[in-house]
Amino acid sequence: MTPDEKTLHAAYAPLRQALATAVPPAGLEAGLLAAFRQQHAPVSRWQRLMQWLRQDKGLYLSLGGGCVAALAALMWLRPMLWNETQALQAAPAGTLVPTASTELTTAFFPLGDPARIEAAQHARMVRVSMPRASLAAYGLPVNPELADEAIEADLLVGDDGAPLALRFVRGKYQLI
Repeated sequence: MTPDEKTLHAAYAPLRQALATAVPPAGLEAGLLAAFRQQHAPVSRWQRLMQWLRQDKGLYLSLGGGCVAALAALMWLRPMLWNETQALQAAPAGTLVPTASTELTTAFFPLGDPARIEAAQHARMVRVSMPRASLAAYGLPVNPELADEAIEADLLVGDDGAPLALRFVRGKYQLI
């Protein structure tokens, strides 16, 4: 022991002797246990979940809900996707294969003011062929190897012959 520790040990000796004979009050332990139980009462799983969500965990819940919705959509679309992938896997590269009985289309992209579409009395659709590279102008992905090839599109044409909207079409046959 260092000299400082010896001095402290001697100074605390009377305190140690007084505490050795001290007895806590009779109800102290019961009171402390009751207060502890009150602060840390058992919580059900539901209450724990609600406390967890109140701590700004709503993001996790919405992400989980989004994953469940995506899984449900995938299960709903599975028969169509399964048949198409089987046909694509069986065909040699560079051949035309039937993919689905219906055409796949994008949403219509308005060409100009969307109010013109609503105002058109007798609009008609015209099927046209365009360069595949034009997909990029509408934010759609373009395979650089196929950029020079043609793709089908539907034009919504107004009464005056001016194009109002455009949508891209993937036909019944797809080039692999």
